[in-house]
Amino acid sequence: MKTVDSRPQAQVPCDIDKERFLLGTIIADPMAFDLIRFLEPGDFYRDCHQVIYEAMQALDQENRSIDYISLCDQIERMGKEESFENSDYISYLSALLNDSEFSASAEDKALDLKNISVCRKVFFGAPELTAAAYHKDVDQVVSILEQLGQDAHSKMTGSELLPLAAGISDFMIKLDQLHLRRGKVVGVPSGLTDLDRLLGGFQKSDLIIIAARPAVGKTSLCLTVGRNAAKAGKGVAVFSLEMSKEQLIQRLVSMEGGIDQQRLRTGWIEDEEWERIAIATETLSALPLYIDDTPAITCAEIRSKVRRLISSGVQIDMIIVDYLQLMRAFAGTANQRTDNRVQEVSEISRQLKGLARELDIPVIALAQLSRAVESRQSKIPQLSDLRESGSIEQDSDVVMFIYRDDVYNPDTDRPNQADIIVAKHRNGPVGDVSVFFRKSHTEFRDLEVSPPSDEDDVEY
Repeated sequence: MKTVDSRPQAQVPCDIDKERFLLGTIIADPMAFDLIRFLEPGDFYRDCHQVIYEAMQALDQENRSIDYISLCDQIERMGKEESFENSDYISYLSALLNDSEFSASAEDKALDLKNISVCRKVFFGAPELTAAAYHKDVDQVVSILEQLGQDAHSKMTGSELLPLAAGISDFMIKLDQLHLRRGKVVGVPSGLTDLDRLLGGFQKSDLIIIAARPAVGKTSLCLTVGRNAAKAGKGVAVFSLEMSKEQLIQRLVSMEGGIDQQRLRTGWIEDEEWERIAIATETLSALPLYIDDTPAITCAEIRSKVRRLISSGVQIDMIIVDYLQLMRAFAGTANQRTDNRVQEVSEISRQLKGLARELDIPVIALAQLSRAVESRQSKIPQLSDLRESGSIEQDSDVVMFIYRDDVYNPDTDRPNQADIIVAKHRNGPVGDVSVFFRKSHTEFRDLEVSPPSDEDDVEY
C-alpha cells in the first residue's frame, strides 16, 4: 500500500521582487551599485537577473556608466540575449521603482538577498555539503554550514573608511600602553629570549611561517613555542596534520620532564625517571594547550573548531598548524587535490592570513622547504626556497627558517646549536637568533654559555 506524503512542497528560498527592485534601482541610479557590490551573480535566483548583474559588474570594472543603453550593449556582447523572454525586460525593471511596495533601501534588500542566497545553497545542497552528508561526516557538515555563513557575513560587512584623526587617536592610546610596558614582550611569547626581543613576541593578526627541510626541528620548535606560551597563560590550539596526539604528547613529556624521547617511545624508563614523568604530566595537564590531529584539515574546519572552543568560554591566543602543505584548501574527500597544487597552496596561505585577521590572533604555520637547499653549496635557507608557492612569502608577516649546521656538517664546531633566521618581518627588523637544540628531548631553549651536555643523544 502506497503512503501519501501530505507535507507541502518545499519552496526554493528566493525573493524575485527584491531581485527586480535592486536591478531596477541600479539602472535608475548607477551610484546605488556601490551599496550592493558585495553581491555576486549567483546570489540572484532568476537566470536573467544573474545575467543583468554580471553585465553591471563588467561595466563597473570597465569604469563605464550602468545605463539602459550600455547595459543592453554589454548583454549583447556577452551573447546572452536569449536569457530574456521579453526583449524590453530591462525597461520593465526601471519602471518598478514607482511602486510603493519598494520603499526599503537598496542596501537592506541586498543584505536580505545575500541571506536568502546562503539558504538557497543549503536548500539545493552545495556539492561539498552533499559529499560530507553522504559520508556521514557530521563535523564536516557543521564546518561547511559555518563557512557558508561566514562567507556571507564577510562579504556583507567590512572596514569602512576611517578618518585619519580617529586612527591617530587609537594609535596614541596603543602607544601609551606600549610605553608603560616597554621592555616587556607585548605579543604572545615564544619563551626564547632573543627571539622575543627581536619580534616582541608573536603579534595579533600576524601569519608566521616557520620553514625548514625535513628532520631539522620544525615540529619541535612549534611545540616548544606552544608549551612556553601556554606556561605564560596563553591559550594555544595546535593542529597537527602529520603526527598523532600520542606522538605530540610524548614529545611534550620528553621536553617537560627531561626524559630521553627514545626511552619514552620504547618504555625503557629508569626508576628515578618515573617521578619526573609524573610531575611533567601534571604540569602539562594544567596548561591551556589544545591539540587536534585531524589529517588533511581545511582552514574552514580550523576556524570552526577554534570558534566553537572560544564560544564555550575558552580563550585562544594563538594557533599553530603543522604543517601548511598537508592542508586542503577546500572541503571534500580526504584525498582530494586540485589540479594546480601551487594554486591550492596559495589559497591555503591566503586563508590562514585571513584567519589570523578574523580572530585577531597570531597563526603559526609550519612549511616545508624545497630540495633546492640540498643542491646548493650553502645550505642556509632563503625565501626563494619556500616550497610550491611564492604567495606564502607574500601573505606572511614573519618568515623564520631553522638551520642546524650539524645536520650538514658532522664536524661542525657548533654541535647542538640551531639558528632561527628571521628572513622576513613585515613590521620590524630581521636577523638571526642562536638557540640550543637538545635532540634527545626535541627541545629548543636559550643558548647558555655552557649548555648542558647531550650525551644521551644516542641511537637505540
